[in-house]
Amino acid sequence: MKNKKIIISTICESSWIEKSGLNKMLNSLKYFHPDWEVKIYDEHKLNDIYKNNIPGHNLWSIMALTMIDAKREANADIVVHIDADSIILGKLDQILEDGYDIFAVRKRPGMYI
Repeated sequence: MKNKKIIISTICESSWIEKSGLNKMLNSLKYFHPDWEVKIYDEHKLNDIYKNNIPGHNLWSIMALTMIDAKREANADIVVHIDADSIILGKLDQILEDGYDIFAVRKRPGMYI
């Protein structure tokens, strides 16, 4: 993904950081993609987004709103949402280069939708 700025967004309330395994997700992501920026949305940032509901967007899906916010804040080309309880098992470049609009994984590694 040369010359494209990528940001990762994830949602995790501060009381769930340890329980969700957020640090495992961050460590595994940084292992494969150390240059990707990560924006973590906790309850405080989520409340701000709900209050302000990013101008020009009438969305109420929190995941969509956090992705729009991350893209705008970081001036990124691509936003990838990764659940806080995920573990990255390999590089994500091929997924992004193949031009999917939406990509999801199943609970078993290697099982793509």
